[in-house]
Amino acid sequence: MENQRSFSLGRIFSNDYYSDLSLSAILVSWAFYILARYFGYLPTREGAIIVTESHVHYELSMAATVTVLAIIFLVKRLLFFRSLYNRGVEITGVIDTVLDIDIRHRVEYKYQYQNVDYWRGNAIQRSTYRINNFQKGDEVILLVDPQNPKRAVIKDLYF
Repeated sequence: MENQRSFSLGRIFSNDYYSDLSLSAILVSWAFYILARYFGYLPTREGAIIVTESHVHYELSMAATVTVLAIIFLVKRLLFFRSLYNRGVEITGVIDTVLDIDIRHRVEYKYQYQNVDYWRGNAIQRSTYRINNFQKGDEVILLVDPQNPKRAVIKDLYF
């Protein structure tokens, strides 16, 4: 019996490193603006600086710019996941490499679609890696975009 899958923003945001990074960039940029605007200082490597009105305007423009760019990226990322959810084909892949990169992991896998070999990967949160404990040689179910088979994700992480 095949597992039912569902589209879950919560699973995407909690497992996908890049979606979480975008949300974090928005929060951090607005935190800097709030610090400048309402508390009158900004943290620096040497301590903190007292802000001027120009600092406040700069932080506001940076927060707005980061928010717009991050939202554009998030929308594109969510549309990618939605398209895989709607039309993705389930196939079996094999974990090839697990990379530990700072606060995230990258799980790379090999698969074959229509007799063509592919090698892709997903950047995932460290906590997601710990829960799933991916190892080289593990078989995983992937969702592959039939219109662009280079686009794939590990199904259980996102759906």
